[in-house]
Amino acid sequence: MDKQIRYKDVKSYLFSLQQKSIYTFTTEDIFSYINKSDIAIRREMDRLTAEGKITNIRKGFYLIITPEYYSSGIMPASFFMDQMMLYLKRSYYFGLLSAAAMHGATHQQPQANFLIIQKPTMHPILNDKISIYFSTKSIWPKESILRKNTLSGSIALSSPALTMFDLIQYPSLSGGFDQVTLIIQDLLESITKEDLNSVLRNKIKYSVLQRCGYLLDRIYMESKLSEHIYNHLKSFNLHFVSLDVSSTESIRATDKKWCININTDVEIEY
Repeated sequence: MDKQIRYKDVKSYLFSLQQKSIYTFTTEDIFSYINKSDIAIRREMDRLTAEGKITNIRKGFYLIITPEYYSSGIMPASFFMDQMMLYLKRSYYFGLLSAAAMHGATHQQPQANFLIIQKPTMHPILNDKISIYFSTKSIWPKESILRKNTLSGSIALSSPALTMFDLIQYPSLSGGFDQVTLIIQDLLESITKEDLNSVLRNKIKYSVLQRCGYLLDRIYMESKLSEHIYNHLKSFNLHFVSLDVSSTESIRATDKKWCININTDVEIEY
């Protein structure tokens, strides 16, 4: 936006943003574009916040609330996440339950937003209006991050295959291992061999690959997909790992192909 343009007040500036389908702004923007004193601007922002017309998501970053969202006091995260992460200068993508839902998984509709970011870590954003959790990755899977159009632009989200691997890597954030296996079942129709091979070009923990391979091969009977993981792993010296890392159950059986200690029953829907 041309910084030569000056607005008489905050309300006028926010109206101009909404006409362009922009629903976010920063404190720097406000003080650059409005022809009022800093004190007057802050007073108007305090009033608009009290009226539920704007809300502070992160320090220095604000969201405009449109009338249809006055009751909840927040817009969907897809309206502002890309702009917020750009403002914070952080790479991100919607992952885990958030990405699974966007890809059509129906077993658990998330009440929170789950983002994967590059290190360093970020504290979650938790309040009575919204919950945003951040998980970190050191190796960034750029080729497997998709762009999805939204009403206010676009967002980044994991591909179906990357979503599957992330769910296995972070089961505690996704309702536990049992829930993860049901969500992955929902994703199977969306996972292609091209998508899978794209993810495999990244450095993924062997234990995650072993668990995914076992589930695809032995539980979901998706041998064509599991074969790609097996071919990727067969040249490595693998160690046995538990199927469900959080389970306290004893080992019931072992799977030598995938080096898996089976310590839980996996139930899927037919």
